[in-house]
Amino acid sequence: MAMIVIDEGMYSILQSISRDTQMCVTAPIDQILTELEAPR
Repeated sequence: MAMIVIDEGMYSILQSISRDTQMCVTAPIDQILTELEAPR
């Protein structure tokens, strides 16, 4: 899987998409957001 670099702007967009859509694409987005929010 390719490495994805997400800046704050993209992070906000991903949050908006994950909240505003109910399509199958939200599952990987929610997973990405969860990983970003997890303490490191």
